[in-house]
Formats: sequence, C-alpha cells, structure tokens
Amino acid sequence: MVGLVLSGAGASLVPPSGPSSKAYTPQCERLIDPGFAGKCVVATSAFGTVAGIVEQETATAPSNGAPSNGGDPGSVGTTGVQERDLVWRRKGDRWVLALRRVFTANTGLPSLLWADDVARDGDVDL
Repeated sequence: MVGLVLSGAGASLVPPSGPSSKAYTPQCERLIDPGFAGKCVVATSAFGTVAGIVEQETATAPSNGAPSNGGDPGSVGTTGVQERDLVWRRKGDRWVLALRRVFTANTGLPSLLWADDVARDGDVDL
C-alpha cells in the first residue's frame, strides 16, 4: 500500500511553547479558534489521528488613520492580521496541539504550506 509520507525536512512548524488541548470531536472545524476563519482536515492511519488547521484572524486591526489612533472615523483597518497553521493530535478523548506556525499575514509572506487532497476525494482539503 502506498500512502502519503510526511517528514520534518524543511519544516517551519514547531512544537507549541506550552501544552494546549481541547475536547475531542470528530468535527475539526471546532478546533478553529474564535476570532479566526479557516479550513481543516482530519487524517487517520494506523499510527493515529491528526487534524491540520489553517486559520486566519478575522478581527480588524486599526490602521494609522483609524479612530482609535485619532484618525478619520471613515478609515478602516486591515483584516487577516495573523495566520496560524496548526497540527492537533488525538490522544484519547482530547485533541493535543502538536505543531504550530504563527505569522503576521500582512507581511506579504506566503504561508508556504502544501495544498493536498488528504482524503483523496478530489477536493483540496488543506
């Protein structure tokens, strides 16, 4: 049987600075944090179950001209302040954060994540 092989070569995902877990649910969309919009996919093998999340902050950051900075009330901030790429691993009845990458989306730098049809159903999941 041929399957998807993952390795850490060239990875920019790192372990979290502290433990983080959430109650297990088969709907990975529940792993997307409040204030963020994103996509997720769950992959299961004989070695376990993981959920991949790509989420982008939906809150608005004030721009220099925004009212909170004494600027024009008609000014609007920028959206997509932060992107987070997360890998959660299922451990019993919990999802445990295994890897993460956080960067400011307005830097213009690409995420550099791979797009893949993990479920092999013809739809690019992540």
